[in-house]
Amino acid sequence: MEAIQELSERKTKILHAIIKNYLETGEPVGSRTISKYTDLNLSSATIRNEMADLEELGYIMQPHTSAGRIPSDKGYRWYVDMLMSQKEQEITEIKADSLVIKRRLNCGMETVETPVPVVVTVNASAPECRPRNAKRVMTCKFALAKSEIAAAPDSPAAKRAAAKEYLQIVEWAAADVNPDPQQLGLAGSPTKVKKIENVVFQAKEAKKLTSSDEDINSLMVELIASHTLG
Repeated sequence: MEAIQELSERKTKILHAIIKNYLETGEPVGSRTISKYTDLNLSSATIRNEMADLEELGYIMQPHTSAGRIPSDKGYRWYVDMLMSQKEQEITEIKADSLVIKRRLNCGMETVETPVPVVVTVNASAPECRPRNAKRVMTCKFALAKSEIAAAPDSPAAKRAAAKEYLQIVEWAAADVNPDPQQLGLAGSPTKVKKIENVVFQAKEAKKLTSSDEDINSLMVELIASHTLG
């Protein structure tokens, strides 16, 4: 069996988009489709070059000259391996006062245990969320936080939520998580406002720019020199 090579982030996103799009449509995938499908902000020419590399590596193939690309057996194996590795990025154990979480690193897997409450974030490589349960969505459609109930206690919605515990959304304040006071509010914010300026744009002339790096760079230099930026 041929080994699966490590791909760059750009190639990974393009290959993922090709396979997913092909599975959804059953049609060969071209560079224009990929440019709309991904967030890479690359030109069609650049995407075509990357697709040519992926074809040379054996991950995709071209049914005929004028068509887009479709996944090869090697591409499908890569896709399955990727889905399996994503599945391993999960909460593996929920304890009374902590969570055990497994996450994938470039050099392998890491398992961490953290006390609760904790905020766990995911990135774009995480698996898609499972479809919502319509019955549960409708059951909790009229749920309210306790502060919302207290703000309008005589309203029909507040009375309905107050009468049923499962419609009362639990709220956490800073005191509930026992934070360091020095990390709250203005004192704990890493962002500081140094200066505020009002910038007035005056249209003295019009310029037509292309999407080339040279035109973009010259525009940035001009804006910085005039203190419009920076």
